[in-house]
Amino acid sequence: MIRFLMVIWLCPLIVTGQSDVSLNKPVLNGISYPVPTENPNMLFYLQRSLDLNSVIYAANYLDVKGGHRKLKSDQPVNIYWLINDKTGTTKPLSKVQKLGYGIRSEDLENEIVQLRLIAYREMAILLKPSLKDDRYHAHVVLEGKDIILTRVFINIDGGTKLKPNVTYIEIAGTESQTGKKIVHKFKP
Repeated sequence: MIRFLMVIWLCPLIVTGQSDVSLNKPVLNGISYPVPTENPNMLFYLQRSLDLNSVIYAANYLDVKGGHRKLKSDQPVNIYWLINDKTGTTKPLSKVQKLGYGIRSEDLENEIVQLRLIAYREMAILLKPSLKDDRYHAHVVLEGKDIILTRVFINIDGGTKLKPNVTYIEIAGTESQTGKKIVHKFKP
C-alpha cells in the first residue's frame, strides 16, 4: 500500500509543470520549512507539509587517500531522518519507511550511479562526480534540462496516512549548464 502511495506523489515528476527562478524554502500557512545545515555529503533532502522533519539523502564515500572520492558500491547513499529539534537529532528510516523513501542503485559507466526510488522505479536520479568540488551531485531531468537536485517538497492537505491528499510537489535545484536556480512546482 505504501509503495502505491509513493507512486501517486512521484508519478508527476515526469510531467511538465511551472518553473520559477527562486530557490526559497517552502512557506506554507505562515510556516517556513527549515533548510538542513549544509552537510558536504548531502545530495538532496525531502520534506513534507506534515511536519518540519527532513529525509536526508547523503553520499556514502569510500575512505580514499589521495585521489578523488568514490561511492561505496554496496550502499552509495545513506538515507535518514533529520529531526527538526535544537540538537539536530537523526534517526534511521524504519522498514516501512524504506519502502517509500528507500532506493535501488546501479553502477553505470564513468563512475555514475543511477538511483531509483523503490516507490517509483521509472524515475532515474543520476549521481555524477564533479571534478570542481570532488563531490557527487544528484541530477534529474526536468523540462529537458539537467538539474542538480537540492530539495523535494510534498504538500499534503488531508487524507489519511495511507492515502494522503497530495496537492502539489515542488522540486528545487540548479540548472547544471547555466547555474540558474530552478523551482519546479506541479500538481500531481
